[in-house]
Amino acid sequence: MAKISFIIKASFYVSLFYHILPALKSLFKDFHRIFISSFIVRSPSLFELRITIIKNIGIPVKYR
Repeated sequence: MAKISFIIKASFYVSLFYHILPALKSLFKDFHRIFISSFIVRSPSLFELRITIIKNIGIPVKYR
């Protein structure tokens, strides 16, 4: 019984990691792009950062 529980937990964490890692990677790229371009041109707006977060997390369109 303990092995089954362990397998279920392990598969949950693996699938969670598998889905979240690409989102975090693209989020980091977008933040990096916004901060670097904004540092050179102007300060980043909170609206841009909010749009970036919403786009990468994948909130449905009707809640944007």
